[in-house]
Amino acid sequence: MVGGRILQTGRPRDLYEHPVEFSVARFLGRNNLIRVVRLSSSKAELAEFKTLDGGHTIRVRIDDKTLVPLNQPCILAIRPEHILVRNTDEKLENAMPATVREIDFAGATSSIKLDANGLLLEALAVDADGLAAGDQRTVVLPPERISLLKNE
Repeated sequence: MVGGRILQTGRPRDLYEHPVEFSVARFLGRNNLIRVVRLSSSKAELAEFKTLDGGHTIRVRIDDKTLVPLNQPCILAIRPEHILVRNTDEKLENAMPATVREIDFAGATSSIKLDANGLLLEALAVDADGLAAGDQRTVVLPPERISLLKNE
């Protein structure tokens, strides 16, 4: 709720994993907020977006395909724990090369800061052993884990 207005309702897990409003995404824990522009038409099976930082193409499954008009800026959100860090050039959906910038050990998990050609991302990993700053990796953003946020 913001300013006496309910932004989103649902089960706690649904709100956490699939926020639809920018304020909800920011309020309910850490998110990677990615500024994008929509490239695909509303008839596409997967909506296609281009990141404003890094120039990557990201495909996302969205329910309301008319939510964002073509060539309009919007924001995608993905939780750090949903980002995959791979040591491979395997062709996966939404895979991009990235450089490990920093690793912060935090007990059960480690926060991994990554730079994908100017697109800065944070991933959480249970086991970050063997990773070091400067390493080249592949970062994967699973389409089903990305939320398209409504503009405020």
